[in-house]
Amino acid sequence: MTTGWLCSNGAVHDAGPGDDPLVYELEGWELDERTALGLLLEGAGIAYAWEGDDLLVPAEAEEEVDELLDRIECPDALEAVEDDDGTDDEAAYAVMSDLYVAVDRLAGVASIDVAAAAELAAAADAALAAPAPYGVVPGQWQKVQQLAAGVVEAIDAQADDDVVRREVAALRDLLRPMV
Repeated sequence: MTTGWLCSNGAVHDAGPGDDPLVYELEGWELDERTALGLLLEGAGIAYAWEGDDLLVPAEAEEEVDELLDRIECPDALEAVEDDDGTDDEAAYAVMSDLYVAVDRLAGVASIDVAAAAELAAAADAALAAPAPYGVVPGQWQKVQQLAAGVVEAIDAQADDDVVRREVAALRDLLRPMV
């Protein structure tokens, strides 16, 4: 049972009963890697000690030590990217997908019916309020929004079915490579 241990950074880790250190076997680590890890551990305020090739740290620091080890072992690993604009990429893509489905259905009917027109209007309203989905250039998305608004206006104005179908076909053709 360990009651405390001297750390490489000169601090003493006061371990309680049954609080044995967590041991990382780092055989084959070079001096520069050990030094870098020591600096990271000290910077994070984590007590540590070396016993030969083994690194000893408090068990409660396991998650943080694992992250520091990853930084040393995989220095070129990509950091996780967080959306700083708060958008939900899946929701934006679902809006675009729903619009495509509604346009595709409307393009396939012999005459514009109320149900298909209502479905398209709802999908177009959602698209007008949505940000550009991931991977879609904002200018392209604005064009989609303009065409969707134009289709809804044509339907609301009770334009000839051929006019509506042409606008629907243009919107479908624009959306097809995006979905």
